[in-house]
Amino acid sequence: MFRHIVLVKWKPEATDAERQALRDAIEQLPTQVPEIIAARVGLDVGRGPNNYDMATVFDFEDITAFKRYIASAAHQAYVQGPAKAVAQLAVLQHTW
Repeated sequence: MFRHIVLVKWKPEATDAERQALRDAIEQLPTQVPEIIAARVGLDVGRGPNNYDMATVFDFEDITAFKRYIASAAHQAYVQGPAKAVAQLAVLQHTW
């Protein structure tokens, strides 16, 4: 299994509608990309100085499936559209 974790910090000017559009787009990705086995998205509930605003976790069978997801039209549309509300990302990937 291959897990892809992304932490998001919003642009200061991102509106609530833009933030919700990003979350909605992430939640729709598994219906558009068969390589995604599971996807979770959640908003931060803490307010520590190092916290991010949102986290996403995607599971794939292997790195090859992940690479197909990255190359997919659905991922590209997400990056070029709703993800424009993002100021900063932190990404971690691991296998198990």
